Order: sequence, then structure tokens, then C-alpha cells
Amino acid sequence: MDIKNTLSNIILDRMQVKSELDKYRFLTESKGIRYDSMINILLDKLNNLNKLERELIEELKKQKSNL
Repeated sequence: MDIKNTLSNIILDRMQVKSELDKYRFLTESKGIRYDSMINILLDKLNNLNKLERELIEELKKQKSNL
């Protein structure tokens, strides 16, 4: 597993999630419609990406220390 490549993919996914979240917030403000459940789903996805990133960073540190 290439950790740097995986981290790059996580960052890309995080940017896409943030973009989707911003879009739903804009829709909520402009139309007065509540998209709370969708926003919560996107926040959960973002939190999962953050957890995975932390785990991969720790793994990268371990690999570097073993060299």
C-alpha cells in the first residue's frame, strides 16, 4: 500500500465532500429548505476520512522510524 498515494486520495475526497457540503449549505440558505440529514451524512463521511488519514499518518511514521 502506497501511503502517500492513499493520503492524496483522502485529501481529494475531503475536498469533494467539503464542496458538496458547501453546495448543500448554499441550497439551504437560498431556498429556505432544510438539508440537515444530508449535511450530517457528509459530515460523517468527512469525519471518517479524517480518522483514516490519522491512521495512515501514524503508519507512515512507523514505516519511517523502521528505516
